[in-house]
Amino acid sequence: MSDSEKEQLIEEKQNEEQPITIQQVQQEKDISVKFVYLLPFLLVAYTSSLLDTTGNNLSLPYIQQDFNKSQPVAQWVQSIYYLSQASLSIPLAKLGEILGQKHSIMWFCGLHSIVTVSMFFTTNFILYCSLRFIQGALASGAMAGRTTIVRKLSPKSKAQQYIQYNMATLSFVSIIIPSLCGLIIDVNWRYILIFNASSSLLSVFLIIPFVNTKSEQRQRIDIYGSIFLFIAIACIDLSFTFIGEAEYILFGCLLPAGLLFIVLFVFSQRNNPNALVPLHLMKQPVSDYVLVNFTQYFASSGFNYLIPQAFKHYNLNSTTVGLIQTVNAVGSLIVSIAIPSLTKIFLNKHIIQFGYVINIILLLFALIFANAFISTIIIYVLFSISLTIINQTVYPLILLSVPVKFAAQIGAIPTVSRTIGSALTVSICSSILGAEVSKGQNGFVVKEQIIIFLFLVFVVVGFGIIGLRTGQGDADRGKRGFQERKVIQLKIE
Repeated sequence: MSDSEKEQLIEEKQNEEQPITIQQVQQEKDISVKFVYLLPFLLVAYTSSLLDTTGNNLSLPYIQQDFNKSQPVAQWVQSIYYLSQASLSIPLAKLGEILGQKHSIMWFCGLHSIVTVSMFFTTNFILYCSLRFIQGALASGAMAGRTTIVRKLSPKSKAQQYIQYNMATLSFVSIIIPSLCGLIIDVNWRYILIFNASSSLLSVFLIIPFVNTKSEQRQRIDIYGSIFLFIAIACIDLSFTFIGEAEYILFGCLLPAGLLFIVLFVFSQRNNPNALVPLHLMKQPVSDYVLVNFTQYFASSGFNYLIPQAFKHYNLNSTTVGLIQTVNAVGSLIVSIAIPSLTKIFLNKHIIQFGYVINIILLLFALIFANAFISTIIIYVLFSISLTIINQTVYPLILLSVPVKFAAQIGAIPTVSRTIGSALTVSICSSILGAEVSKGQNGFVVKEQIIIFLFLVFVVVGFGIIGLRTGQGDADRGKRGFQERKVIQLKIE
């Protein structure tokens, strides 16, 4: 399942109990529709979204070969997409509120289709990455509109049911797409773009029958914050690209520049009512959960990048890696179904710690058996599934740790931390794989062990944050082991 989509769906579920006015009840009668009417649009839209992410990730080794680029350079096809979403997802979501969800989806998906077709014919790497940046921005805008319109078109009495149906639809598509991508890539990776563009264009027509829903509140966009955040992450990513290319002077210039723009970004968010990151909420326990979210996606996105590279190194086909991704999706779906029941019984902290213990054990085994490729694949599948335990528990805690009136401000923070973590890990991992260690299979194994050790460090940091910094919350009341004195609540000045 796409993490961005999953995060927005969970956010909707948290907000569904908000009181409504008589006017809203009347409006609901006029615009609500049966979920079955939304289903064709959602199936096609989620197909396009997953072709954007899963399809590109599986295609990356072949993109690198096609454009004749080194791994540190080729990874920008992936990183530029994450950068786009990290810096522009919130502003474009606000733009969607101004235009209305239906009209914004039509514009975003229509332009997305045109850009994706252009990418099919592009043979220049820089132009391809530029189009990929635009593609990521348009996809994030369409995603925001898509999840919002489902919420607004659902009857209030069936809001939770619609969200569950929506998540089930996404899970179903997530199971099919990886295997489909593997089959397509073994023919030609560029055909992924044709399927993607077709799905995006079809979404435009499937959304037409529905009403255009708009926000009644005036929306303002934090332009400076978006620019500073983009430049900061881009400079840091570029610094790792250049160190992978042995350009140490450029590395030394860009890394401090990235840190400087991070400082500028933080200052731009202070006392800013339209801030991308509400700094007044970035305190314990919210800041701790956000950092944990960052560390776990650093490890998971890095592993997702590493496995297709390993398959390409060992000359194995993409159909097999697509099947492995499908197994991941099925396993993650099963865990996702089980987690809500477990969180009713056990403390959230204990569930997260359990997931981390499994992660640490698996990564230690991965270090020991790195030269056994089959063992690495098995560990990767189990690692990805166990990360779902952490993800499904941590994300709701970020939202539940703030008062309801601040839910809208905090809702996009997990997406930003996820995309930043994903962008950085792809950049760093590609630099390590592109480094000269030694020739042949042993050289690849050494680099693989270095990367896995890096994942282990981030996982241990996340485990330490959960163990030492976080406590219990209101959502833990009534569970086994709950102690009032261990409750940590956000203090807002």
